[in-house]
Amino acid sequence: MGDVMVSSISSGEALTEAVDELARADWDAETVNRTAIGSAHRRRMGRSLLRG
Repeated sequence: MGDVMVSSISSGEALTEAVDELARADWDAETVNRTAIGSAHRRRMGRSLLRG
């Protein structure tokens, strides 16, 4: 997906204005509900949480 989270809306807006290749996107309920996360990805992300 390539999503990047920023600390504030204003930071995100400034970043998308400064970099031509970036576009703002919103995660609405419809988008989230259509997202399928496989078991391999869940295991990989779970291991990263255990490293603490």
